[in-house]
Amino acid sequence: MVAMKQDRQGPAALTVLAVGLSLVAADLLIARANSPGAIQLILLGTLPYWVIGAFLLWRQPRVRIGWILLAFACFWTLTFLGVDYARFAIDQGLPGAIFSAWVGEWTWLVALLIIFVVIPVLFPDGQPLTKRWDWVLKAVVVFLFVFIAATTFQQSFDIGIRLDNPLALLPYEDAETALLPMALVFLVLGAVSTVTRYRSRRGLERQQLLWFVFSVFLTIVMFVANAVFEPDGMVGDVLAVAGLSAPALAIGIAVMRYRLFDIDKIITRTITYGLVTSLLIGVYAGTVFLISSLVPTAGSLAVAGATLLAAALFAPMRRRAQALVDRRFNRSTYDARITMEQLSNRLRSEVDVYALGSEVGRVVTTTMQPEKLAVWIR
Repeated sequence: MVAMKQDRQGPAALTVLAVGLSLVAADLLIARANSPGAIQLILLGTLPYWVIGAFLLWRQPRVRIGWILLAFACFWTLTFLGVDYARFAIDQGLPGAIFSAWVGEWTWLVALLIIFVVIPVLFPDGQPLTKRWDWVLKAVVVFLFVFIAATTFQQSFDIGIRLDNPLALLPYEDAETALLPMALVFLVLGAVSTVTRYRSRRGLERQQLLWFVFSVFLTIVMFVANAVFEPDGMVGDVLAVAGLSAPALAIGIAVMRYRLFDIDKIITRTITYGLVTSLLIGVYAGTVFLISSLVPTAGSLAVAGATLLAAALFAPMRRRAQALVDRRFNRSTYDARITMEQLSNRLRSEVDVYALGSEVGRVVTTTMQPEKLAVWIR
């Protein structure tokens, strides 16, 4: 039965993927025509959603997450396509500028609510946690209809320049000004849904949720870094694309259960290297400042000394940080390693074979927790 569903969904998945890639290609061409030499790299962040959404639609037809990923990719692509075509149509005197600007005015919020509200409520099995959360999804749909209607009758559309709306009936320029606070409430509800589901689940589902939460955290960090530091050129675009792509990749791994339990190691390593990097930056900056203060003419000597010191401190600092993170966040692995070290020390001095067998059995039971254990002593 599942194989028959996959056979039926295969052509549909390929068709959706082809349409999606065509929309992305069309917007890239239009954006390049608007600004020769420029590349709309942020739009490439939708490609993982198109590809992974189509793959999940083909391989997991009973799970709605694939369709939801495709919906996000569609609305996010239409946001850029609407704005870019409106600019192109105005420059070239083509029809459809107003309609295209209207599409770009509201599709971004639909995409935002899909990734931060709809997916958190439905992930990973495509079902809300309880019927109460089903009402949240219905409220989101009603809110979006209200937002689209308000956008339709607002005074103008913003595509970098203001386009007057011929259907303007409402007194404000942007519907988002009045309705965005309500969208923030939905974002909070999406986070609450994920936390509630994580606390009530065990095993595989909890690991799946960890992948999603970690990817959303990375997305927020990268976009905040982009907003705060404002890196120029390619660096900012790469950060934006990586941040946008992270949830799609994590959802694909979680739903297909590929290397699912590696998330614990990834999280601890991320915390470790983030901590070490922060400390080394502090050491480097402090060393440069100290040497420059003591020897104002040091110049490049201060930089070279700080670099050598940071390089020398990296390995011991990483070991200390890894032990600290394991002790705090990965206690079972840390305890197992300590137990094995204690066993190794005892093996050097133990001469009683039967006592040694009992000790090995105790250690294996503590660290591996098998259902059955037998020690064969010859």
